[in-house]
Amino acid sequence: DLEPVVSRDVQVWCDLLGASAFAVANVIAQETGESLDVAATRLWTVKECLQKAGVMVDTPLILTEVMPDGGVCLSAGAMGIITFVVSVQGFGEPVIVAGLVGKEANFP
Repeated sequence: DLEPVVSRDVQVWCDLLGASAFAVANVIAQETGESLDVAATRLWTVKECLQKAGVMVDTPLILTEVMPDGGVCLSAGAMGIITFVVSVQGFGEPVIVAGLVGKEANFP
């Protein structure tokens, strides 16, 4: 999935993500030092990946690794999701890229 980072009110993010995923977004923001908007957009892309893979979007998410290169890895049941913040020509704001793999792919 690919989503531009959008600035939203804290309550809007909480409503969009749900309380559990919003809590994970807060942990990611603390661990990475990035804004809540960036961390929450990471979680939004994760939920989009899960939905596209046919996995229930309310599957509990666990932060598994914050990588030195800026990648953030999460797990959702048997799935692993990695997210990155990238710059895309033509976009004024950063973009989050997320990819989902089965855990058997040696995912952290």
